Amino acid sequence: MDAERKNSQSGKFSFHANQLFYYSSVLAVIWTTIISLSLAWNIYQIKQTSKILATEEARSHFNKDQAFRFWATNHGGVYVPIDNRTQPSLYLNNVPERDITTPSGKKLTLMNPAYMLRQMMDEFKELYGVQGRITSLKPFRPQNAPDEWERSALLSFEKGIKEVFEFVDIENEPHLRLIRPMMVKKGCLKCHGYQGYKVGDVRGGVGISISMSPYLTQARSEIRKLSLSHLFIWSIGSIGIYFSFKRLRYNLEERRRVEKERRTLESQLQQAQKLEAIGILASGIAHDFNNILFPLISYAEMIKEDLPTEHPLQQDVDSILTCAIRARDLVRQILTFSRQEESVLGPIKPQPIVKEAIKLLRSAIPKTIDIIQNIDPNCGLINTDPTKFYQVIMNLATNAYHAMEETGGILTVKLEQTDTKQGHAKHGDMLSGPYAHLTVSDTGGGIEEEIIGRVFDPYFTTKDKSKGTGLGLSVVYGIVKECSGEIDLHSEPGKGTDIHVYFPIIERPAEERRKAPAIIPGGTERILLVDDEEEIANALQRMLTRLGYQVTSRTRSIDALETFKANPEGFDLIITDLTMADMTGTQLARMIKMIRSDIPIIMTTGSGDPLSDERWRTSGIQDLVMKPLIKKELAEIIRKVLDKCKEG
Repeated sequence: MDAERKNSQSGKFSFHANQLFYYSSVLAVIWTTIISLSLAWNIYQIKQTSKILATEEARSHFNKDQAFRFWATNHGGVYVPIDNRTQPSLYLNNVPERDITTPSGKKLTLMNPAYMLRQMMDEFKELYGVQGRITSLKPFRPQNAPDEWERSALLSFEKGIKEVFEFVDIENEPHLRLIRPMMVKKGCLKCHGYQGYKVGDVRGGVGISISMSPYLTQARSEIRKLSLSHLFIWSIGSIGIYFSFKRLRYNLEERRRVEKERRTLESQLQQAQKLEAIGILASGIAHDFNNILFPLISYAEMIKEDLPTEHPLQQDVDSILTCAIRARDLVRQILTFSRQEESVLGPIKPQPIVKEAIKLLRSAIPKTIDIIQNIDPNCGLINTDPTKFYQVIMNLATNAYHAMEETGGILTVKLEQTDTKQGHAKHGDMLSGPYAHLTVSDTGGGIEEEIIGRVFDPYFTTKDKSKGTGLGLSVVYGIVKECSGEIDLHSEPGKGTDIHVYFPIIERPAEERRKAPAIIPGGTERILLVDDEEEIANALQRMLTRLGYQVTSRTRSIDALETFKANPEGFDLIITDLTMADMTGTQLARMIKMIRSDIPIIMTTGSGDPLSDERWRTSGIQDLVMKPLIKKELAEIIRKVLDKCKEG
């Protein structure tokens, strides 16, 4: 279900991200299209404006020429001196008084309006910057004969068209050609009446040619400015779209990150709840199991004391004690792990723990996997918590087992003492000196190179959820670092994995080196013993009696309270169990302290949830011990508490 939800969330984010990219791309395309269309429309308008301005200029010139022609026509033409430029027109031979002589003898010739306009257009075209031309379907002069475009325009004038223009290249330069009809006026009949024209007829056309270069130059300048402005606007919009896309994508990624963190926290909470449930279950099991172990250990010790030293059963009793104490320590390891308590570091010999772990592994791992051990008996002490060290071995070995579960293989556990000066250490921050080098190797499928850097991350796992939570190697890493050690991992796909763990070697404490054979202390003080387990109460009573103490035993806390009330000064020490039916040990301790505040109290518990230091001290308890205890441990605790109370 969690996997489905994770895939759903991942797919949802992927869908949103792809959808966001799609819509951003569409928006970018729309924005580009709008800017392109705006640019194209404005360029078109600039070009059209250039044509309109050129056309208006051409019309202005035409109107000026027409005004000049009308003026001349209204005056019947103009007489000008005859010279090389202006000779009598052969086309006006039929006009009376074409040539005249002034009283002073100067000879003049008549220039009709068309002649005047043509000469003005030819001689002053550079001044005007335009080229004018007169044409007609019935020209006087052959030079005035129309070309194809002019002929077409003249014919259209006869149909009522008032103006014709075109844009064309003349001598490789763009020009505007405009032509309008030249209508017959009354004054025109003086020269053209013989040709059959009458007033209102189309005599011909007056054409104007204007260079488009100035207009096109101006248009290109405006188009360049317009293009730059549109490019700037497009860039601003595109940048806005891009950063909006980035921002929205960041928000989506942030949501995904928050969602991932939420799922991680949920997973961690679930793991914590599982560990809490395991702790509660372990506490209950431990209480019952320890209550079974306590009388077993006690009676075994008493049997050992009663048997002669050379009796053949001594070895059997030793085996019973060893197994019982091993079971006790195993329960404590389970309780410590389930409570996730802080480690109490101290000097330990790693060899027995490694061997103990391998024994447990042999019963748990299938026979398809061979276990090879190589334990150096001369490896020195290390400073760590025994339970945590045991956990390191079990986690590494379990991972190795899972890597070979389907194919089988060889699991190798090696412990040796090495020195960093010899080049064994692979970490530059490791101090030189001796180290306990633990190696756990397998011949499984190995680890891919791209994920090696993540194997120590919490909750990272390549296994099914039924086989792991992804906490094993991260817990190992934390334990090793807590002990000032280092860990290395070497793996090759298809060949297997080697994990190297380094723990600093410490010197054996001086007091341990010169420790003499222990003498179990005893006493004659009066002890009130309270435990609701009859077997434990009987075993403890016999053990304490053998130590010389005067013991009064009760199996109900209420009976014990009544006994104490009856004779408060008749006891020197109270030993009570923590968990009892009628009244808990802490409640009993408070009631007793109310009667006699100076009475020392030792609390025993087989539960995995002992009282905190603050709670048992405020209850007036001098010491809190975990069951089961061997005779020596219990004797030393009792003697310590009694002697301390006597000292004041």
